[in-house]
Parts: sequence; C-alpha cells; structure tokens
Amino acid sequence: MPGTLSSIVVVGGGLAGIAAACDLADAGLSVTLVEARPFLGGKTWSFRDEQTGMPVDNGQHVFLGCCTAYRHFLQRLGIAGATHMQTRVRVPIFDAEHRRTALEAARVPLPAPLHLFSSFLLLPTLSWREKLRAARTLAAIARAGRRGRVTHDHISFADWLRAHGESERSIKYLWNLIILPTLNEECERASAGLALMVFQEGLLRHAGGARIGYATVGLSDLLCEATERYLLERGAVLRLGCRAIALDVEDDRLVGVCLANGEVLPASQIVLALPHYALAGLAPAAWRSQFFFAHAAQLGVSPIVGVNLWLDRVIVPEPLAAVIGREESYWVFDKGRLLGLDLAAGQYLTVSISGAHRYLDQPREQILAQVQRDLEAVFPAMREAQISHALVIKERQATFSAAPGSLTHRLPTETPVRGLYLAGAWTDTGWPATMEGAVRSGHAAAQAILRSSSANTLAAPVRVALTSRPLSYTEQQPSD
Repeated sequence: MPGTLSSIVVVGGGLAGIAAACDLADAGLSVTLVEARPFLGGKTWSFRDEQTGMPVDNGQHVFLGCCTAYRHFLQRLGIAGATHMQTRVRVPIFDAEHRRTALEAARVPLPAPLHLFSSFLLLPTLSWREKLRAARTLAAIARAGRRGRVTHDHISFADWLRAHGESERSIKYLWNLIILPTLNEECERASAGLALMVFQEGLLRHAGGARIGYATVGLSDLLCEATERYLLERGAVLRLGCRAIALDVEDDRLVGVCLANGEVLPASQIVLALPHYALAGLAPAAWRSQFFFAHAAQLGVSPIVGVNLWLDRVIVPEPLAAVIGREESYWVFDKGRLLGLDLAAGQYLTVSISGAHRYLDQPREQILAQVQRDLEAVFPAMREAQISHALVIKERQATFSAAPGSLTHRLPTETPVRGLYLAGAWTDTGWPATMEGAVRSGHAAAQAILRSSSANTLAAPVRVALTSRPLSYTEQQPSD
C-alpha cells in the first residue's frame, strides 16, 4: 500500500547509495538497489591497465582520521584490512627550490594543534612573520566554530585569509596545499565556510584527525565484491547495469522508478543517490521547477585530472607527497608502494591535479609535458628518467564545486515529495565532496525513511571479519 515500507528503491550505487541500502537491509526492509553501470562504487572505481596489468584508480582517493563514518563503514563491510592509515600525520613537501620538509605530528603525543607545531616552525617556504600570522589565523579558524562555516560561506577562503592578514605566499605555500586536495578547489574559488570546516575537523579538533588513509588495493577491488555480498546476504536485490530514466508518478504521488528497459519498479519510498546534475532528468516536467531540483541544478562541478606514470627509476622517495612545481601544485602518490607491487627498480606514480578546470580541454600530451616539467624542477632524477607508459584520466565532474555560496544549493535529505529522499556527497552533510560525506548522506537517508515509518532505531549493523584478501573487480578502461 502507498505510504508503507513494502518496497524501497535506491537509485545509484555509489557510496551514498550503498550506505543507504546497507542500513535499510540491516533493518530488515525490502530494498532494491539500481545502478546504471555493471558494478558498484560510483565515483570510486578502478580498472586494470591493459599494458601493465596493474590496477589504476579513476583518481587517487584518500580518507582522513576524522572520516569516522567512512572508516566504520569499511569495518562493517569487512574490508578495513585492505586499507592503511598513518599512525601519525606526515605530509612531505617538495618544491622547485629543492627545499624538502614535512608537515608532521610530533612523535611525542600532544593535543591538537600543538602536535604539528614543531614541524610548522621548520617550514622553509614561510618567513617567521608569515608563520606567526598563520598561527593567529588558525586560532581565528578555531574561534569561528560551526557558526562560522555558515556565515562565511558566501566569500572565498582567499578573501577570508587576506582579511586576516595572510600574504599571497602563505596562501600559495601553506593554505592552498591543504584546501586544494580537500575541497577540489583552490583558495580563490573555495567557500571560506567549507575551508573552515576542513581545518576545524582535520587539524584542530583531534591530533589524529588529519592522518591519511588509503586503499592498498584498487578501489573496485576494495568495494565491489564485499558490498554485493553484504547486501545479497541480507536479502537486498541488486539491479546492476540498469539505468533509471524517470520517477513514476500517479496523481502527483510517487509510485515507482522507470528503467531504460521499459520496466517499472514499484516503490513506496525512493532514495535518489545520484549526482546533483542528474536529478532533474528523472523528475516529471511539472516537478523540475520545484525548489529542490532548481537548487541542485545550480551547484557547479569541479574536475580532477590524474596522471599515471610508469618510470624506469625511483624519483619520489616518499609514498605520498605535496609537490609545489614551477607551474602547478600537485599531490603525488607512489602507487606501486601503496599497492605493495614489485616494480624492481622502477616506480608507478599517480599525480593528482585537483580543481583542474584549465586542463579539461588540453590534449593528453600537453598535460603530460607540464607534469613532467614540474616533476623535473622538483626531483632532479626525473630529468634522466624514462617514461615507459602513461595514462591521463580526466574526471570532468569529479565533485560538486565547493564555491562561495554553494551551501545555499546543498539540499537536505528529505524533500517536499512524500517518499522521496536524497543522498550524495553534494547534499547538506556539512562535509566537502568526500567519501565521508557520501557515506554520511546515505546513513541520513536511511534514518529518514525509518523515522517516517515510525521505526525507533536502526537495526544494529552486522559485523563481519576483517579481510585483506584482494577482491576481483570489473575490467573497465577510461577515456582520456
């Protein structure tokens, strides 16, 4: 009957949809998960490179110690053993002046933010005056609290920093190194409110909040098989390779989901766990002007470009590093080391270019040439290195754009349409476009459904044994 929980359809098999479906299945409800691609994972996926046979992620995804929902979700699926997390935060920094340092926590346990104080004082890219000013700015970030995240959303973080006396050098050599990879926008284009959140949660709240974690297998290896097994064991129905094309509505009442193959899945409750730019396409024409579809459509997107290099020698001496080149700043990952691969004397690197707007229309060869020039400026060994293979992956719509004013267009889980719920990292989670935000949004959607059915609490999640066994995944090649 309409209004009951006889059937729930979750549209979208990314982290948000997976988290919602797992919660609902754990509660003993009838759940069908619909995903257009033949595998789960959404924007976190990997493929096997045909030439090298090695796993390649669609982009380097990391998580932090403060990402508690995502970390607990990995444990729940039994796959936390296929990830690694730093015991203390350590970010090596290399620049084109051949200065090498690291922003790292003290070996002696200290409360935040004192745990980073000694390494901060040693940063060679900032003067003592700039370091003193930065310390005062961090104190201002702490004082801003949660309220500041809302009140300062309308201005860029660069303007907020300038108002607090930060120099252009500090913005480039300190603040942008953290904001660019976490918000996928540089300080000039990023909301000050979201930037405050990053520093408050990652650096200032707990000493372990900024520890970096990553998968030690390909992203699809990590998620696909384990998630499918978890859901199927709890009676969920998976419709992979099925594309939802419209919401089925009768008399302005939601009754199901229409699939591209002509099938209609009846549903009393629907979770749209889709990117914000995909929502309007499913809505009846009469609904598209309603506030939640209109607002979602106004959120922008921000791209990420990943450059994967196979070299004949080791040029980056760290498993991960922030690199300030002559033309651009990157984060560089020794993927061979992170994945535990035996490359003999060579190295498999992933260079992650966040907020890569200006690279989208550049040809592959031009992007490779610039990355190579920057690496040569920072790592002299690169000048003699031979690139045996390279892949450039452009994720044009990697995340929503964390631009000033974006909070206005991030929607809550519950919509004005009875039985229709939203999930996705772009919804109003309070977090940037991260795996953590996606999982939190999925939990929120499931909780809203259970509240609407007068259920008091979620069923306790079933814990399964951790495993580090590599999992199989769907073979998929991206386009440049």
